[in-house]
Amino acid sequence: MNTMKTIHKILGLLPTLVAALMLIACSSEDNTTETPQTGTPQTDEVKTINYSVTVSQSGDAQTRATVDADMKTLRFASGDKLFITSDSRADLRGYLTLNDGDEGKASGATFTGTLEYTGADPSDDLGVKATLVGTANLGFTISSDGKAIEGDIVYPSTSFCSTVNDAVEKYSNLTGTSTYGARSFSLTQGTAFLNFSLTMKDGTATATDITATVKNGETTLSTATVTTATVSSDVMANFVLPVAATTTLDGATVTVGSHPAISFGGTSAKSLTGKVYNVARWAPAPTLGDLFYSDGCYSSTGIDGKTAIGVIAYLGTDAFTENGVTLRDNSTTLQSHGLVLCLKDIVNVKWRKSQSDGGPPTVDDFSPDAYVNDTGDLKRTTNVSGYANTKLLAEKQDAESNYPAAYQAWNFSVLTAPATTTGWFMPTIQQWVKILTGLGGMSESDIVWMLPWHDPSLTTLHNLEAAMEKAGAKGTAYDGMSDSDRIYWSSSESTAGGSADITVEPIEQDNDGQQGLLITYDSKRDYENCYVRPVLAF
Repeated sequence: MNTMKTIHKILGLLPTLVAALMLIACSSEDNTTETPQTGTPQTDEVKTINYSVTVSQSGDAQTRATVDADMKTLRFASGDKLFITSDSRADLRGYLTLNDGDEGKASGATFTGTLEYTGADPSDDLGVKATLVGTANLGFTISSDGKAIEGDIVYPSTSFCSTVNDAVEKYSNLTGTSTYGARSFSLTQGTAFLNFSLTMKDGTATATDITATVKNGETTLSTATVTTATVSSDVMANFVLPVAATTTLDGATVTVGSHPAISFGGTSAKSLTGKVYNVARWAPAPTLGDLFYSDGCYSSTGIDGKTAIGVIAYLGTDAFTENGVTLRDNSTTLQSHGLVLCLKDIVNVKWRKSQSDGGPPTVDDFSPDAYVNDTGDLKRTTNVSGYANTKLLAEKQDAESNYPAAYQAWNFSVLTAPATTTGWFMPTIQQWVKILTGLGGMSESDIVWMLPWHDPSLTTLHNLEAAMEKAGAKGTAYDGMSDSDRIYWSSSESTAGGSADITVEPIEQDNDGQQGLLITYDSKRDYENCYVRPVLAF
């Protein structure tokens, strides 16, 4: 009995003993956790997942990189990769490789690979970013561990690319954002391309090394050596500078050799986007009084071996400089820079053959829009094309005898005009005004109608002659203009005096005893002892 009672007591205590042992075990575990551990802590498990996306940009290209108007297209090539990251998940990254068979595409290309990450699986709405890296550099390189892109794109500061295609391949910054679940990207261009085409107009020879510097305000973007080359008979310096598409041009200039800086980018700040910006300029920029040569070059002093044909007398890109007219080859549109005043006169020429001598029967030779009758007409900005007027008259029936001034101006060959210009023509009165106020230095506010334009000592015409002196001796290299007995025809007409023609005439003394230039009509349009001073627009 006693033995049985003892056993029952022990069995009755078992639950309590078990509970006590469990408590001891738990306490022991807690104590172990609180004890500092030694050695390397374990990291989260790195997971991988297969991932495939389709990628597009604008339009298929026929070569690795092409330019269509101001846009660029880059075809994907074998070895191109997408680097995938997430701004909100630093643990997510990986490279996807272009699928076989998708080389040459610019849209609908597929990239496949694996992404690495730690922690929770990516959600479909997770924002992800793709950057194109690959065989043509594309502005980025893959680091040696294959885990990251080495820094940001670095644009050249001591070199230029030779072509736009070369620049697109080397410095494109193509990125796109999407979501993890969308599995597609549209890549956008983060680089703008400044494509410089500088035509050397100072006699620089082809295959000459010159230094070109591109500045944005006071900041130098790049300085490098450029070798000139002959392009369609012009000596040119061509190069491409890639810049970030976030660049804003403000006071941007390009300097070639020792020439003055040439502005580009417009008169106000211009924000760039991922496009090609063509910068076509003449170097050096033309200035008033420069000699102009038969090959289209110009310079402030004479160039040995070149034939001077005139002086630059007005600068602009407006109607006065015939901007936008179709040249005589009937295929080229003039992008004008200014007017050139010829070094030589056409002498002893009528404007129009008189009817009494068998001239044309009509009195009016132009539409009323071309007539000039007062000071306001002298200053107008429309219907001012001497090129159009001269062409109209010179191509009329029997123009050689009926309209000799226009015909001889249109066909003037004593000094050869470059084919890239309008060729010689007879200026309108408004173009005369621009020449006299441009290189001549007169004030347009002094213009009056039918009265002497006061000009003490004929300073205006002497200023024109002073520029011509750089070509050589007066009477040989150039004809003087300040002689008091010269009347210069214009291609403008007036209804005053029976549709007479407007002239510019230097006078030693008018009825009031003043010297000056007389802008008036001459009713004797068949007067033989008048002059034409041809001009051209370039």
